[in-house]
Amino acid sequence: MHIGYLIREGISGARRTPVASTVTLLTIVVALSLAGLFGYASMNFNNFISSMRQRVELEAFLLPQPQMDLLLGQITGIPGVDSAHFVSKEEAAQVFEQQTGEKVTSLLDSNPLPASFRIALRPGYNDAQNALRITASVQSLEGVDTVLYRQAYVTQLDSIAATTRTIGLIGGCIIMLIAVVLTTNTIRLAIFSKRNVVQTLHLVGATMTFIRIPFLLEGMLHGTLGSLVAIALLAGFIHVVRFNIFTFPLLAPPLWFYGGIAALGILLGLFGSIIAVLRFLKLATAR
Repeated sequence: MHIGYLIREGISGARRTPVASTVTLLTIVVALSLAGLFGYASMNFNNFISSMRQRVELEAFLLPQPQMDLLLGQITGIPGVDSAHFVSKEEAAQVFEQQTGEKVTSLLDSNPLPASFRIALRPGYNDAQNALRITASVQSLEGVDTVLYRQAYVTQLDSIAATTRTIGLIGGCIIMLIAVVLTTNTIRLAIFSKRNVVQTLHLVGATMTFIRIPFLLEGMLHGTLGSLVAIALLAGFIHVVRFNIFTFPLLAPPLWFYGGIAALGILLGLFGSIIAVLRFLKLATAR
């Protein structure tokens, strides 16, 4: 199999259909750029959600005279618990005074506030389902009176995260579908523009694999060029956004982010080419 010939034919296919190739290239660039923006926005949004989840704490109010060391060990031994900080009755009274400006002892003869443990959760365990499970586990321990946490806040975070993922997934699929369709049409035009060459190769005994490869390479070429342009545009846009527009810190895209865009571009071009080859190449050889 002549590799050089196959590569030259793959490149020449793009030259024979310049308008369709340009449209496909631009479509892939737009698709990958939008997908990259979706991905970058998702990265930063997930980071923001994670920072908000770090504020999620359980507060376990204690019965009088619990076995502190034993209870602390039991709490920190629960899967998903990161740490537990003991808050004495006196510290609870100080917090009350800071928040309300009133002293507990000025309202009552004694301090009625119970001691408690403030329980921090590990990353990945601060969603609604895990928080509810850990709450039930802490509540079952001897010496614990009741356990409270901001359940509505955690549930809302989960809802926002799920909605964002769904919107991103649907939007990304629509964009990728458009890119695949246009790539398929470009390769279809290339096949019919070279139908005489295809028929000749078929008649002289060339295998279908030999005939298909240039068209697959053409699709991969579109995807590669499109991904390079999209990466350049995204890198410039993200740099401007990070340092010139937003005042709050945004994440720097890791190398795998750009590598994923390049791989996605090649796969888009290849997948569109495969569809076109399977659907239209037999028609070209049959004529």
